[in-house]
Amino acid sequence: LGTLGRQDNPAILSRIRSLLHSRGIRSMILLLSGIFPKKLEMTSNPNPVVAGGVCAWVQIACPRLSIDWGHYFSVPVLSPFELFVALGEVAHSSLCAGDEEKKEGIEKKDGLEDAYPMDFYSNSGGPWANYHDSNKERKALSYGT
Repeated sequence: LGTLGRQDNPAILSRIRSLLHSRGIRSMILLLSGIFPKKLEMTSNPNPVVAGGVCAWVQIACPRLSIDWGHYFSVPVLSPFELFVALGEVAHSSLCAGDEEKKEGIEKKDGLEDAYPMDFYSNSGGPWANYHDSNKERKALSYGT
């Protein structure tokens, strides 16, 4: 969870922890003013089965961090949206196109289906967005049992 500015949101953190808990995925909270590769690398491990450690991060801070700087990290650093897609909570057509469609360059009629949603600050964004109805109050919610 980012601690600079207003890009963090405890309600999104609660929603993510609840989702991970429901799937039996262990998680931990790390508060950082700046998310840098060297900071995350201290507890990251691309192969946690062998030696433990974090195999992926979900950052609730700058929404563009995962997109623009993700390749600098030793393990995936997902945005909340990307986590929802990875866990099958939301389908995104650009991530679901088959290999044959990709090879043949088949395009959608209006081209918008393949656009990556940048709705983190939109009132119409999904449950990963700051201003989704359930996240507007920015309150942490209880999760799990």
